[in-house]
This record gives sequence, C-alpha cells and structure tokens, in this order.
Amino acid sequence: MVYNSVRIAVLAFAISMAASKAIAQTGVADQPLPSDLREAARSSQAPGLVAAIIRDGKLTEVFTWGGAQCDGTGRADPRAAFEIGSISKQMTAAAALQLWERGQLNIDAPVGSYLSDIPKLWQAVTIRQLLTHTSGVPDYEDIGGYGIYETTPTPQQVYAIVATRPLDFEPGTNWRYSNTGYFLLSRVIEVVSGETFSAHMRTHLFARLRMRQTFLGQRAPKGVMRAQGCKPVGESGARATVRPISEESTMGAGGVYSTLADMAKWEFALRTDRVVSQQSLALMRSPVPHGRSGSVQFGMGMMMGDFRGAGWFGHDGQTQGFAADFESYPDRNTAIVVLANQHDSDLGQIMRGLRLRAMPDLSYNSIKTPADPDQQRTLAIRRALNQALLNEAPYDLLTDDMRDFATLPEFDALRVQNRDLVKAEAFEFLRESPHPDGALAALLYRTRSEGITGYITIGWKDGKLTGLGREKN
Repeated sequence: MVYNSVRIAVLAFAISMAASKAIAQTGVADQPLPSDLREAARSSQAPGLVAAIIRDGKLTEVFTWGGAQCDGTGRADPRAAFEIGSISKQMTAAAALQLWERGQLNIDAPVGSYLSDIPKLWQAVTIRQLLTHTSGVPDYEDIGGYGIYETTPTPQQVYAIVATRPLDFEPGTNWRYSNTGYFLLSRVIEVVSGETFSAHMRTHLFARLRMRQTFLGQRAPKGVMRAQGCKPVGESGARATVRPISEESTMGAGGVYSTLADMAKWEFALRTDRVVSQQSLALMRSPVPHGRSGSVQFGMGMMMGDFRGAGWFGHDGQTQGFAADFESYPDRNTAIVVLANQHDSDLGQIMRGLRLRAMPDLSYNSIKTPADPDQQRTLAIRRALNQALLNEAPYDLLTDDMRDFATLPEFDALRVQNRDLVKAEAFEFLRESPHPDGALAALLYRTRSEGITGYITIGWKDGKLTGLGREKN
C-alpha cells in the first residue's frame, strides 16, 4: 500500500499525539532500570520489564528494561497493559466484599447456594473458605497447566479438570492455594450481580477508581496498548509468543490486565478505603488461622509479609506469558510494582533492589554498628564457623544438621565458597531479629574480608550453630 506525503505526516502526528496522551498516564518520565539491577533483570529471563516506585498513590519513579517483543527487540513500554496474574485475586476479593457490604452476598453461605452447576463435593464449601484458600477445592492450574489459559473453556470444562478429584482436605481445616476457588468466586459474583464478571469489575471497581487501562479478556479497550506475552521454548533461550489470556479460562483467578499507572490507583484506593470499607480491608489483610498448620500469611486475595521490619501486603502473579509482583508498605505510604512479559520470570532480586531504593534506611549499609550485647556468643559463633567451614573437630558448637554440613562430601563446594568468613578481619554484630522459636537467635553480622564488606545471618540455639546464610546489602 502506498501513502502520499500528506497521509504520512497526518499519521505521524496522530501517533505522536497518542504517545503524548499515553505518557500522561504515568505522570512521570521513565528512566532505564538502575545499573545495579540490570544483571538481576538479565537473570530474570524476561525479554523486557517495567517497574515503578509509588508514593501516596502516585508514580514517583518509573523504570524500563529490555524489549517489548519476545525476541528482545523494541522497547519495553511503561504505558502498556500487562497480564498481572494472581494479583487479580485481591481485586476479585474486593468485588465479593463490596457485595457483602451491600447485603447481597453472605460470605459464610455455602457456594452451592449460589452455583447449582458445580460438583456436589464442593457445594458445602463457604464463600469465606474460597476467599481464604481454606476450601480444599483442588487447583485446576496444578492439573491442567498454563496451557488452559490460551483456550476459551466453558465453566463446566474448567470444573471437569478437577471434578473427579477428592477435596484436598476437609473445608476449613487446612490451607492450600486454589485458583479454582477464585474461579468459583467470579461465577458467584456473576450470579449475584446479574452481570458478566468483566462488566461487573469494569463498573464497580475499575471505572469507579478511574483505572481506564485495566480490563479482563482478550480484547483491550480502545486506545489501550497491550504488552506481548512470551514463554520460553526449550533450553536454547528462544521464546514464543502466547495468546492473550482468555477471561473464560481464569476470570478473577488471574485474568486482569493492568498498567503501572493503574496499579498506583489501585494501591492508593486499598489504603484509603475507596474500594472497600476498613472492615473489609481488615478481612483481606488478616492472616488465615487453620487447624493443623498454624497460620499462613494470606488473607483474602492478599499475601502479607515483612521486609527487614517493614510490613507489606500484596501478591505476585504468573500467567502463560507474563510475570508480575506488587507490594504495598502502608506504614511508609510506599508501593512497588514490577511487570514482565515472560512466564516464570524471576523478579525477586529486582523487587529487593527497588525496596532498598524506595526505603534506603532498610539497607544493611545504613545500620550503625552497635555495642555487641554478647561478645562471648560472637566469639563462640566464630569458632563454630571454623568447625563448619574448615571441618574442624570436635564439632561441639554445631547441631547435627550443621555437623553433616561440615563433614559430608556433598557440601564440599558450599564450604569452600564460604571460607572467607573464617578469615574475616571484621565480624561485627548488627542486630538480633525476633524468631517464632523463642530459643533460636537470628543474628545479623557485618563482615569485612580483603576490603570487601558482606553480611551474614546466623542461626544460634542452645549454644550451637543451626545455620548460616549470606545476605546482600
């Protein structure tokens, strides 16, 4: 097709205007991923990724790395909508709790009172148990794999993947992650609201919060740029493109697309009860008690955790072509989002680096060396390290497991890798962290060896070394 020069000029102007409008979505100019995180980005295996630090609901720093296409070409675009996988679950939980707040949904009612077409074995499971992964309903993703997300099954076809399996446990007695549970919740929302799941989410969550780039399904809203999803092929490093995730295959278990800018709106809305009440938010962020296994740090659609004393809520996500991670630190009005365009990308080190960039006081380098509260313990720890890393008898400062580490041939390489610790010119106590086992001390030390500063976590119980771990700053 041949275009005349006027047509080309008009087209170029239109593209420029569209790009300017899209850039305004983020509200801040993007920049390359910091140099100290680029090796982590390469190790993630993703062809490209975008990331953001959010403060008070606004993007303050936006980063890009790598390519938009599966072959690594193009440029990862911070304005694009990425599949966020299981981060979707907190949005589904919020939609269910909105209906509960309006008196339209009883979260302690059995799911069978809303869905008549599900296997009989599931019918007595409560909505609350679905929300908290305590239902025992088997996870269809475990059985069907990620390939299901490239298809458009009926609900009955999704159920059939695990319908003949027994419950994983008696409902309410244990905890196990279940995408099936959130698929069922999505269907309940449809029945109660009388709307399709995507329409309900669009009206009651996304439009309400002006999340105009967030959606479900294979058809993006007009003007929204969708990132290309990729999956590794074999061990050669090659990648193949994947179809966009279908709403029918996952619904609220993992079917949402979103952007960095919209995730900032979502995080702020959660913290300021613009989407659900404080009562509902407390339910979402309350760890689930259950009989046999204590407490899992998972509420309703959310995980909870702690990074060096700073508490967070959030979730990670995987689909057949994307990976994502999201953490909100409400006490610091700070959040972090990373979105990558390949299945099974490892985003952990990138998240860690962005945490320290956003909250530099959590860096180990910022800890001033305090007075050692127990110098004799530190001396004993150094002797224990000699026993563990140099295979020095009598091993009286080692637990049985650490004695195996010190003596068995399969640990030779690990011992050699860590022998610099026994030669450290400095071995400074920094802090002791609380541990659920009150008798176990989790101790952080700063070491210096041949001019290189490092950090080590020591497990110490009843005068013996229980474990050691190298830490990054």
